Amino acid sequence: MGFVLAVAEGHLAVPQGVRLPASDAGLLVRFVFCHPSAVPPRSLTLACFAALGVSVLGCRTKARSCEVALEGLATLTRDVDAVVAIEPKNPRLRSPDDAAQFGVVAARLEAIAPKANELAARVQDPGVAKRVRAYGAAVEAWSRASRAAEKACAAGTSQELSTAMGEEAHQSAEITRILADVNLACDAR
Repeated sequence: MGFVLAVAEGHLAVPQGVRLPASDAGLLVRFVFCHPSAVPPRSLTLACFAALGVSVLGCRTKARSCEVALEGLATLTRDVDAVVAIEPKNPRLRSPDDAAQFGVVAARLEAIAPKANELAARVQDPGVAKRVRAYGAAVEAWSRASRAAEKACAAGTSQELSTAMGEEAHQSAEITRILADVNLACDAR
């Protein structure tokens, strides 16, 4: 009888107070090394091979997740860079052209955000997927700030325009930070 099966069926004596779910390979390995007298040598060998197999599968999943995320984010980043190129740098108040330009920026960003969320759904590693969702959230926040800038520019309110443009700059920096975070997480694999 295998070690995992013995624990699951209760045939293996687990010290009182030790909770040991059979589905958690990490806990099984910790149990084996903390309580070696409770485990026969053959079961110890099988448990080590099972833990190694789970570890290798986890590494492959993260590697594939990183590959998918980095490829998708490269495409999204090109789209974001194109948006940055058309964004008004020195908008004039009550300028219909500048207000319309903020509207175009917001529309393009609103099209990019769902793509980031779709990408996060394709990524299997939860840590990498969380970072990709954060990228999508930052793009959505940037699009909301662009909509606010569009309204402020059309209305001629300099305070609101300044605030909206500051939020746009903040979200742009946040996107850059998130990209660096994804790269670091994937390099650590």
